[in-house]
Amino acid sequence: IRTLGFSPALLGVTIAMGGVGALGGALLFPTLTRWVGFGPAIIVSAMVSAASAFLIPFAGGPKILAIAMMIAAQLLGDSFGVAMLIGIKSLQQSVFSAHLLGRVGAAMRAAGGAIAIVGAVAGGLLAGPFGIRAMLFVAAAGILAGLIWTIASPIRRLRALPLASA
Repeated sequence: IRTLGFSPALLGVTIAMGGVGALGGALLFPTLTRWVGFGPAIIVSAMVSAASAFLIPFAGGPKILAIAMMIAAQLLGDSFGVAMLIGIKSLQQSVFSAHLLGRVGAAMRAAGGAIAIVGAVAGGLLAGPFGIRAMLFVAAAGILAGLIWTIASPIRRLRALPLASA
């Protein structure tokens, strides 16, 4: 808030744009799947969502530009992030037996939470000597780099959602 000179109300409106983006992402995923296939739709959604994180450390300059960049980060990040999650959760429900879905969901949530904690602590410790913007760039690069596994996986060749397992 201080770095960009946003009031709490302006920050709230900016973050609320993520909700608008999330709704758009829910509507976007079926169309994206028809255009590029199921697996590639997950990958494209993940890449756009991750790349949008770079808008945050780039935000600055005239206040209107900073606002636009932060709103764009929220709209793109949340819309494509939700689209990606719809694809991932649909795939999980399709390939895992119903009795395993709770455990799979919990494991994914725990792994994501653990990574977020490590990143937050490291970013907080390193922001002092290197600066907030530098750490936000590192975080965005880390999010994008994390997609290497997904891009290299067989999911990129998945054209349609597999039939659900029993």
